[in-house]
Amino acid sequence: MTIAGGAGIGALSGSLVRVLRDARRTGDHPAEVIVVFGARALPSGPSSELRARLDHAATLLGDRRAPLLLCCGGISGEVDEGEVMRKYLIEAGVDADSVEVAPGATTRAAIASVRFAGFSSMVAVTSPYHLHRVMAEARRAGVVCVGCAPPTTPESADPAIRWVRIATEVVASVWYALPAQLTSRIDTGPTTFRHRIPRAVVNQIRRR
Repeated sequence: MTIAGGAGIGALSGSLVRVLRDARRTGDHPAEVIVVFGARALPSGPSSELRARLDHAATLLGDRRAPLLLCCGGISGEVDEGEVMRKYLIEAGVDADSVEVAPGATTRAAIASVRFAGFSSMVAVTSPYHLHRVMAEARRAGVVCVGCAPPTTPESADPAIRWVRIATEVVASVWYALPAQLTSRIDTGPTTFRHRIPRAVVNQIRRR
């Protein structure tokens, strides 16, 4: 095995350990804002995975973990994830004045939106498998991040789907750790193969 190959395997192994470790985080510290990271949304409403994130964020807002909830998502076709998320929360009874929308087609873009809005600390709400990458990117951006995933989500409850998502996150976490000058040149948004391939695998698993 070459030195480069060994280094690559080491990076992936370390990333796997960290993704699994941070997936269990349920931090209880308050922050300036609760940030919900987007997932697939349809014109009819958020996907079941995204609903789990939103329901958990609404609970945290009710527990006064932060005074404001920020919905960060991208745009896929005619669907604006952030607006779908906000509409769902308001219809669920969350005060409209407590919910705002910010762009966030990628994890990095969402955290950049948090910084642009002037927040220096956040409670990050996303699926367990995604939490490590969010926290690592927030640390690189200088944002204090309290990770708080829902106790369970539809994807994390299915072992096969969970491992597909974890595998994707392991690779993505290594990619995000590379210099931003390199990675920012390549689109990793919701319409790219990085999202479409694991989504296709997940859909195939669900049909079995």
